[in-house]
Amino acid sequence: MGLQLRHRPGALKDFLRLKGELAKGHFKPYYVLLGREVFLKKEAERLIRDAYLKAEGALECKVFVVGEDASLKEALGEVCALPFFSSRKVVVLRLKTPLEPKDLHALLDLLASHRPPTIVVVEAEELETKGLEEGNVYCLETTPYELNYWIKYMARERGMVISQQAIELLKELVGPDLQVLSSEVEKLYLFKGHGIVGLEEVEAVVSDFRLRSAFEAVDALEKGDLAKAFLVLEKLLSQGEPPPKVLGAIAWKIRERIKKGEQGLREVLKGLYKVDLASKRSSYGRLYLEAFFLEGLSSLL
Repeated sequence: MGLQLRHRPGALKDFLRLKGELAKGHFKPYYVLLGREVFLKKEAERLIRDAYLKAEGALECKVFVVGEDASLKEALGEVCALPFFSSRKVVVLRLKTPLEPKDLHALLDLLASHRPPTIVVVEAEELETKGLEEGNVYCLETTPYELNYWIKYMARERGMVISQQAIELLKELVGPDLQVLSSEVEKLYLFKGHGIVGLEEVEAVVSDFRLRSAFEAVDALEKGDLAKAFLVLEKLLSQGEPPPKVLGAIAWKIRERIKKGEQGLREVLKGLYKVDLASKRSSYGRLYLEAFFLEGLSSLL
């Protein structure tokens, strides 16, 4: 059964719409991909290129990073030029900075009247789209509620099925950044190949050092060895592990113990969430984590 889209705003609905259109061969003269998720825009761009390549057999592709290594005028000139090596051409415009009003006007005018053989893909965080076909604009700004789908999607694209427990641990260890998650799923594929991915594979591959060290710290606290727990924490932080990801590994360990029926740990978990929120809102994440270890976690375990 497919994932239900009801009550799921954000990138998922538009991404699946794009994928479905391309699968049916419903091609458009231009695509506008909006949002801050670099991974999703790149993935959508890949789907567009692959679909046209499959349909045409050969395809020219030019990429312009407007605002860095190319001007909009140069990019639009390429859009207007006929393909040289194939019957179709894809021109990608990655807008790194907001356009000046006259440049925005020029881009929107070109898109509104544009027709093949060149297909234009515009990628931007935000863009005025007045005058453009609504169906050609795709919002790829995802929400935390969609993370499970994207992880399953990344795994499925590589021929893997990932368990729900493995997904939860992956989110705790890696966080919500889809680009980073994609990199970790790729590591899982290189380790496992096709097949089912469970907790064992995630524990073995994804940030193994962080996971083992966090477990070691919690185990030391259980035994009342605060000195050892604090040394492990310091080792983690000195290795450059971000405090939120250290917290995620510890939270996973505590949740697993709660599932096994251990009592008195829910307050610890609540405390961890408060520290996680505070550390993400300030530049003192390390201090928050150390203080919680010394005052909160050590007294509750």
